[in-house]
Amino acid sequence: MTHFWRSIPNGTRALALISVLGFLAIFILRAATGFDLRNTIALDGSAVAGLQLWRLLTYALIPGDPLGAFFGTLFLVFLGPGVERRWSPAFFLSYFLTCAVVSGLVMLWILGNAAPALLTNSGALLGLVVAWYQINRFQRFLLFGGPEVSAATAAIITALCIIIPVALGCGWILTPGIVSGAPVGWLFLRLHSLLSERRIQRRADRPRTSRLEL
Repeated sequence: MTHFWRSIPNGTRALALISVLGFLAIFILRAATGFDLRNTIALDGSAVAGLQLWRLLTYALIPGDPLGAFFGTLFLVFLGPGVERRWSPAFFLSYFLTCAVVSGLVMLWILGNAAPALLTNSGALLGLVVAWYQINRFQRFLLFGGPEVSAATAAIITALCIIIPVALGCGWILTPGIVSGAPVGWLFLRLHSLLSERRIQRRADRPRTSRLEL
């Protein structure tokens, strides 16, 4: 177990630690002091309108219930390492948090001030599914140790396992906000790819100078 934990890259490990320790902090603080941390970090329309903008990040970092803590962290540890190893911790975290913020904004746009206090990383996880598929799209995988499936099939099944429990628990009206993490992730990667290509092209177009020694 120790070897497995050490094998997880730094960015994924940090997110997993925040998820687990934050979840424990919610219940310890509420039991010891009566203070409910969820009222400060959850996604809430009226609070965000009041410029409590940190909620667009914190709602996706700390789960508010045992199932969210277990499955949200499990999918994070399952998807994150393979993606982060192909990138860097900084790029991985910026990608994850961008998917989380935009997913949260879509949910607030749909529900407005009627949005319940939400704590879920499902939108960001959908973004990770897209990144995982982009990296592994030419490979095949054993599904739960059974039949061999394509990366696309594995990604779809994983996405459904993320979407359905949240939609059933919080309401299907939240599904567009959760699913929005996928196109946001694709757009993020597409824009990054285009910018990288332009930088490479600029370097190639620079005139080469040579020094003449007499």
